[in-house]
This record gives sequence, C-alpha cells and structure tokens, in this order.
Amino acid sequence: MQKNLGLLVSAIEWYDNALAIAFASVISHLFFPSSDKVAQFLLYFSSITIGYFGRPLGAFLFGYYSDKYSRTKATYHSLMLMNVASLFISFLPSYISIGIAAPVIFALLRFAQGMAIGGNYSVSVAIVESGRYYASSFSCMGFMIGFLFGSITAFLLNLFCAQQIFFMWRIPFMFVCLFSIPVLLTLKKQDNPNVNIQKNIKLNLSLVIKIFILLILQMMQFYLIFVILPNYEIMCLKSAALKSAQILNLKDTSNIFLISSIGIFAMMIATPFFGKFADRYGCIKSLKISNFVLLILIAFNGLCYSIFYIIVYGILLAVGYGSLYGYVAMIFPRNMRARVSSVLVNFAGAVCASAIPFCLLLMNQKIVFAQYLLALICTLSFMLLFFLKEEYSTGD
Repeated sequence: MQKNLGLLVSAIEWYDNALAIAFASVISHLFFPSSDKVAQFLLYFSSITIGYFGRPLGAFLFGYYSDKYSRTKATYHSLMLMNVASLFISFLPSYISIGIAAPVIFALLRFAQGMAIGGNYSVSVAIVESGRYYASSFSCMGFMIGFLFGSITAFLLNLFCAQQIFFMWRIPFMFVCLFSIPVLLTLKKQDNPNVNIQKNIKLNLSLVIKIFILLILQMMQFYLIFVILPNYEIMCLKSAALKSAQILNLKDTSNIFLISSIGIFAMMIATPFFGKFADRYGCIKSLKISNFVLLILIAFNGLCYSIFYIIVYGILLAVGYGSLYGYVAMIFPRNMRARVSSVLVNFAGAVCASAIPFCLLLMNQKIVFAQYLLALICTLSFMLLFFLKEEYSTGD
C-alpha cells in the first residue's frame, strides 16, 4: 500500500510540474510581455525557478511535521497544497487581461507548488522505512510517470488541438485536481504516527555536504537531457521561425515532446529493476556504473537528441535513480531523516532549476556546451562516489 501511495502522490505532483515545463512556450506567451520571444521564454523559465526555491522551504516545514508527527499526514497536506495552486493556475487570467499581476501571481503559485513538491519527499522516507531500494524506487518511478504523462499531454494537445492550445493547456491542470481526490481521501484515512526511539545522534556535516553535491550532479544529468535539451531544440525552432518570418509550427514541437516521453518511459520501466539491482549490489556501485557508462557514451558520440539515444540516456539514468533517493534517506538518523534528506534533495533541485535559464542562454544554439557540461558532471560524480560508503551508522 505504501509503495502504491508513494507512486501516485509523486506522479500527481510531478505531473503538474511537467505540465508547467512542457507548456513553457504557451504559458510564457500568455503571462509575460512579448517584445522578444526568446527573452519571454527565458523570463518564464526564471519564474519556474522561483517554484524550485519554494521546495527547500516546503521540505523543511513538511519534513519537520513528518519527523515529529506523521509521514502520511505531511504527504496529505503537501498534496492538498499542490492541488489548490494548480487549480488557481488553471483559472489565472493572461497578461493582456490583468497586466503585470499575471506573471507575479503565476510566480507565487509556482512557489506554492514548489513547497508542495518539497513536502512530497516525506512519502519517499516512509517507503524507505518499510523496505529498501526496490521499495523506494516506486516513489522515484512516480515522479517519472508524472513527467511522462505531462510530456504526453503536451504532445497530444499540440498534435490535435494546436489551434486551441492557448486555452486547452488549462484543462490538464483542472483534471489532475479531480484525479487527486481519491488519493487525498485515502491519505486522510491513514495514519502512521512517528515514535522517536533514538537517542540524540549528531549530524555528520561532511556527509551532508557530499550528499548535497552528489544530488546536484545527478539531478543536473536529468535536467540537461530531459528539460534543457528539448527546450533548446524548441528555442532553435523559434529562432529559425523568427529569422524566416514564419509562424512556429506547433506540430514540430510536439515531436520534441514525443522523443522526451519515450526516453522518460524507458527510464521509468528500468528504475524498479535497478532498485532490485541496488538491493543486491549496493547504491554506490549502481551510481558508479551509471556515471561511467554515460561519460563514455558522451565522450565518443556527443549529446544526441534522437529516439535511440534518449532511450539509452533514460536507461543509464535509471541505473542511478533506482536507488539514489532511497540511499539519501536511509543514511540519516530516523528522528531527523525527513527534514535533512528532504531539504538536501529539494535545495539541490532548486540549484539545478536555477541553472536552466543560464544553460539555455549559454548554449545559444551550440549544443557542444551541453556535451562538455554533461561530461564534466559525470566525471565529478564518479570521483565523488569513491568518498562515500554504502552504509552509515544511523541508530535505527
């Protein structure tokens, strides 16, 4: 039951997040000034970054509640916050209607969604405590399902409703709120009050720093491949359309979403398998394999945005993601596990998200920047793993 709930909650919250990214070109047009299309696009991603900075705050608040009172109740309140923010976004008037208030309100709602995603990590902690890496991989799999369905939704709407896309993007945000109701009712009926059975254990500051750096490096791999690279492709299409004085063909962008969806699907299917692999051979070994093979692939083939390579990238990321979040939760003491691991995961996510506009700007139609950056990240991550142990004393 915990595995299924973890999967559903993660899927719902990350579906909302994926929609905000997948409909970037549409939402940026509606809520931001339109003097320069590329600047408008980058400004929108800057507002997306604000949402990521809400995640550490949500992680701390919901993590504290989770450690002190109940993992399940913390998850219930975080999911409720996400639904309220999504509902408001779906009804938010455009920049033409209410002026500067539109981007300001949108940014605040994204901040609230970020807090909700930060609180979602409590469910991952609860799952880890009931199993090991295979169990925790379901929560990670949930985030991929959410991301996948968000990309598929964007693909289908761009394909079949291209002319109505400036209204139709709102429908998925409304739908997910309805879908969340049975999950919220299930969470409300459950309770798992926490009992702190440990003596005080000092937090290993050196370990915290190492884990934080590892999370940033591993998350940037995902963001480079499944967020920055596809949006770079869209930016190139927009730039080409502007230079030729033509209207951007939204069906071309739908093909980009389709390729991303296929890669995330491959990653999703492979994640539980590599969770099992990590249960047998260890998380550190899994992460070393993932980073080493990805580094070799980038070194010899560069970074390619095609169906075959996106599937390969997705499977290689799954090798690490099958156990990464479970490892981060398990190595900290139980009575501070949700707070510390949640804040680290979500603050690392905020750092990575803040890099998205800068990466898109620096790439400037030169994909080689992303190749060098990804190779550097894999190298640093591989080296860092030699300074981490498989298990630490947590007092459990």
